[in-house]
Amino acid sequence: MTRYEALAFNQMRIQKSASKVNCDDATHRSNSIGKLGEHYAIRNEALARAALLVKATNELKMLTNEIREFLTLRDFNFISTSISKAEEDFKKQLKQYESDYSALRMSIKASVQKKLLKKPNFHEAIIQCRRIADFMQEAEQFDQSASCHREIASLYAKIGNQFMERRHLLKAAKLYYSAQILIQRTNSACVSEFGKLMEECYLEVIHGLLRPETSSNFFAIIGLTHFELATRMQSLKEHFKTFIYLKKANRFVQGNLPIQLQILEKLCDLVQTIGNAYCGEVLSEVDSVWMSLPKGEGMRERMLSLEARVILLHLKRRKTESCSTLPPNVPVKRHFLSTYEGNWRDSGRSSVTTRREFQSFSQFIFAVQHDNYLEASQIFGIELSHLSDSKGVEIYTELIDLLNFTRTENSEIDAILASSELSELQKRDRVFDLLNNCTKFSNTPCPGSL
Repeated sequence: MTRYEALAFNQMRIQKSASKVNCDDATHRSNSIGKLGEHYAIRNEALARAALLVKATNELKMLTNEIREFLTLRDFNFISTSISKAEEDFKKQLKQYESDYSALRMSIKASVQKKLLKKPNFHEAIIQCRRIADFMQEAEQFDQSASCHREIASLYAKIGNQFMERRHLLKAAKLYYSAQILIQRTNSACVSEFGKLMEECYLEVIHGLLRPETSSNFFAIIGLTHFELATRMQSLKEHFKTFIYLKKANRFVQGNLPIQLQILEKLCDLVQTIGNAYCGEVLSEVDSVWMSLPKGEGMRERMLSLEARVILLHLKRRKTESCSTLPPNVPVKRHFLSTYEGNWRDSGRSSVTTRREFQSFSQFIFAVQHDNYLEASQIFGIELSHLSDSKGVEIYTELIDLLNFTRTENSEIDAILASSELSELQKRDRVFDLLNNCTKFSNTPCPGSL
């Protein structure tokens, strides 16, 4: 039963109840009994009327609730219909806005893609950066010029020109080095990072050469780059980094005699510069570099001077350790000097000397180890001075100062030189006779003379 049918049914019930009340009322009025009967009739009529009124009131309440529910449901249906209609209208309008937005987005995307797909003119940018770099270099703003060259290198990297990229990175490294040297010369108190920036440029070049597809073809260039970086670090007094990069350079230039000789010279200079700080470790590297040199490929004079220099460095290191009260921080390998305690024929791989030069070195080492100042001076002055360069002579002078020579022989030389009865020629002859007749060393046979 629908709500409309229920409402009609209730109306019919009310009408029936009203008609029944009217019928009962007419029946009681026609009754002609006495007063008591009239009393009961009125009473029953009142009770019936009251019951009917109560029933009609309940039915009216029910009807009121049903009407209220019906109105509420009608309003809700109206609201739902309004919302759904508004949503449909909004969707219809939104489709138009979506289509307009999609068209605008596609047009913007197309214009951006055209701009991005347009190939940038790297060469024009490189020309402009070069002009700025040259201008800054002329104004002695080396750090700014170096920054421009690093930017040029990055542009060449985007183009794919690795040669020009390395070239401008090296140029930037040299300019950073010039900026650092300029600060040191002006005694500036400011802390500069130009040395680190220079190192970064060199390392970028090295890492670019160490790529798997190209590293096998550029071993020599990698070694030379390490060597150049070590040279820069040595001039900036970065001794430990100098040692590290010299070791790496030697790894990449095996078999290249001229470069290895330069590395050996730098290592010997480093031993003289650092003093006792990690001197033993550097001397060990000196030994390994010397043993790795090909001994039969020319350049004998230069190799002979370096051999003499290495011997002097080892002897000076031993004397420094023996004279010092502190223990050595790094022990020195002994096998290098032990080469000259044997036979000349067994020294082919570790020496480039002739038999006479080998014997002279052996006698000199033996004299220094026994603190024979006079004999060591005589051997070096007569036999070995022409084999050593200026730096070797400097090391020899420092070594001689460390020797504990005897005061008796020194006093005899002083007495000869102080004598007024002898001429200069006679004094010279007497001193040479004293040196030649030295018995301190002649009584002990030298291993190199066997």
